[in-house]
Amino acid sequence: MKRELVKNIGQVKKLEMPVDWCNLSPERKLDHAPYIIEYAPVKNTGVTLTFYYRGKRIDNQSGQDFLRVLKEPPHQVSAADKELIEMVIRDASVDEWFDTYSIYTEKLNGRPVLFLDGVWRKSNLRTLGLFIDTDKTGTAVQELHFSAPAEIFGDYLEEAMSALESIKWK
Repeated sequence: MKRELVKNIGQVKKLEMPVDWCNLSPERKLDHAPYIIEYAPVKNTGVTLTFYYRGKRIDNQSGQDFLRVLKEPPHQVSAADKELIEMVIRDASVDEWFDTYSIYTEKLNGRPVLFLDGVWRKSNLRTLGLFIDTDKTGTAVQELHFSAPAEIFGDYLEEAMSALESIKWK
């Protein structure tokens, strides 16, 4: 049983992966993003914890709205605020594509973060996304996503949350 220590990915100084989760492949560069790095349990590569950075900033107004939402005490995000952070949560803001269960903020090891929980309608892939302001402008957003088929999401949620709760920030 091995726990991999992930280091220096964006704002994550280090994170301890669950036992027997491994890097699926070397860091991938995409045309639309500087990196996507995926980890998965050895026994089920359809379950992933993905580090993602889109590679470009969102507009200043959206960044300011994101910061305002993050600066409030931990809370459930209202429908009105969901509209303001559409640029942050991207395609998950489209109700026809994504069934949102909850959007909320909390402090994760001292840092305010936005969580998004829901299911992609077409693929039935459930996702718990974590959105981080990387530079105090709100415009550079790093993401971590725990994703799994909806029917087994709960089987891996505790392991994924353990990894997220182990984060040490830069």
